[in-house]
Amino acid sequence: MKIVIAGNYGAKNLGDEMILEGLLFSLKSVVPSAKITVLSGDPEETVSKYADKYSVGSEKKFPAGLRSLISSIFDFKRQTKKVVKDCDYFILGGGGLFNDMNFKANIIWGVQAFMAYLYKKPVIMYGQSVGHLQGFFTKKIIKKLFQKAKLITVRDEDSKECLKDLGVTKPIYVIPDMAFNTPPQAGLINNVREANTLKMVVALRQYEKIPENFKRTLCEFFNWLIKDKKIILEFVDFQSGGREDFALTEEILSNITSSAELANSIKHLHNINSVEDMLKIFSGAGFVVGMRLHSIISAIKTHTPFIAVNYSGKVKSLLKAHGLEEFIVDFSAGLKDLEKKFLRLEHEHSNISNKLKDTAEKAREAHVEAEKLLKKALSH
Repeated sequence: MKIVIAGNYGAKNLGDEMILEGLLFSLKSVVPSAKITVLSGDPEETVSKYADKYSVGSEKKFPAGLRSLISSIFDFKRQTKKVVKDCDYFILGGGGLFNDMNFKANIIWGVQAFMAYLYKKPVIMYGQSVGHLQGFFTKKIIKKLFQKAKLITVRDEDSKECLKDLGVTKPIYVIPDMAFNTPPQAGLINNVREANTLKMVVALRQYEKIPENFKRTLCEFFNWLIKDKKIILEFVDFQSGGREDFALTEEILSNITSSAELANSIKHLHNINSVEDMLKIFSGAGFVVGMRLHSIISAIKTHTPFIAVNYSGKVKSLLKAHGLEEFIVDFSAGLKDLEKKFLRLEHEHSNISNKLKDTAEKAREAHVEAEKLLKKALSH
């Protein structure tokens, strides 16, 4: 069996790499002998990461913009069309691929599915997240893409309702984010508290609608953590390929009180290249402040109490799906709100950690059930 997977892979975004690894883990559990090709933004990187572990190949995804279309005309070695024409199934992997935050993204991922339909391939929409969409054309295209799919699974009830509102009438199944399905790693989770210090991982995301007053509140909060709670802050970038996460983190760091005594209380860990390395960082922390969706999932996977910044509907949808809305803060939150959230995490650390452990285990169990749907879809 030949399977082609497309998604935002090879884009130096560790959240999307977590999704890919979770999907590959499921596919190899369901059809161990399958020949899998991943359509990626960086095929060489994708092969280097997953070829040994999952025996996958990789090709460039279909061009969806004018620049990439022009460059593809001169790329005579491109095998994308061939592998899709030769495949038995095409899977558009999960993540927030379709939403109103980025119109271009709707085009990019719509093109990938459209090309598979053009070659009359069965398409599986797996672990998708769909935001509330605007525009007649966008709604019509996305409805058609999903309505034609052989199997539809989404990662939250809100996405299911969005698709139903678009007029999708096929069965829609809700499964946890694929990042919950990455293979377990022995000795990963410890959450060890050192004698006199605690570590907090901070994962921010550049977003043009972040209010300036919320940025100032974050800086005040981090100063309070360092000075009053003796916390060591480790800032991490889930998106390492560009300046997005890095730029926002550096902006925040530049506004945190700087002194010789604080020099060892702040670290900026960028260019983290593997999911395993990132999860080790989360595992060694006592707390997390997460804006990136998959930083929140990493906190849950490592049972690390967290505060989630609700910058997008998908953050709230994720936590709502797992009964964890109590850990959300909005951009309207003030310093006292953040302090109160942290003090609760501190005082109830063990109970919250156990709650997150139960959440992670239930998500893994749900993926075992979801694999039955996947296996059935791949057997017809």
